[in-house]
Amino acid sequence: MVFAPRNDELPDAYVTPRATPIPDRARPLVEDLARRVDADPDISPAFKALWLRYVGV
Repeated sequence: MVFAPRNDELPDAYVTPRATPIPDRARPLVEDLARRVDADPDISPAFKALWLRYVGV
């Protein structure tokens, strides 16, 4: 729900990078998901950038 609008604000106004690093054992899964998100034409470039900034990959 981190990307849900709050008080009519778009999420890019308040989403910041995760405060905790991705655990080493999860990193390959997150990197795979990041590649899939990046390759998906149905996801807007703006949301991709926001999501990647939040995840930190």
